[in-house]
Amino acid sequence: MSSYIIKIIPLHENTVPSDKDRSAITNQLRTITSNKKISEHLHEEVSFIDSGSNFDGIRCNQCLRELEMDWWAEQMNICSTNHFKELSIITPCCSSAVSLNELQYICPMGFARYVIEMINPEKDEVIEIEQLIAKNNYRLIRAHY
Repeated sequence: MSSYIIKIIPLHENTVPSDKDRSAITNQLRTITSNKKISEHLHEEVSFIDSGSNFDGIRCNQCLRELEMDWWAEQMNICSTNHFKELSIITPCCSSAVSLNELQYICPMGFARYVIEMINPEKDEVIEIEQLIAKNNYRLIRAHY
C-alpha cells in the first residue's frame, strides 16, 4: 500500500526551532488535523528531504532552466561527502553561485535537520497547513512512496 506523506521543513537547512517553537507548530497542526499522527524528526546532520515518487525534475532558481539529473546527482554526491554541511554549487546553465537548497524543485524538496511528518492528510487539511506554514518560514513537501 502506498502512502502520501507531507513533510514540513524550515526554509533554511540548519534551522532547528526551539522547543517552544516546535511545540507551537505541532499544536497548531494538531488543531488542523485532530485525527492524524504527527511525528517530528531531529537529525544530527543536514539531510535531503525528498518527495519520493513525486520527484519531477529541478530548475535553476536564477534562470529557470531545467537542470540535468546527472549533473544534479553529481552535485548531491559531492555535497554528501561533507554530510551536506556545505550546499554551495555553481549552476551549469548560467554559472550562478547558489545552494542546492535554493534550487527550484518542481515538486518541492529540500534539506533540513528538523522535519515534521504526517501520513495521508486530507486535501482540505493540506490547504490549511500550507497557509499556516507560509507564515512561519517552513516549506511543505508532498511525498509519495
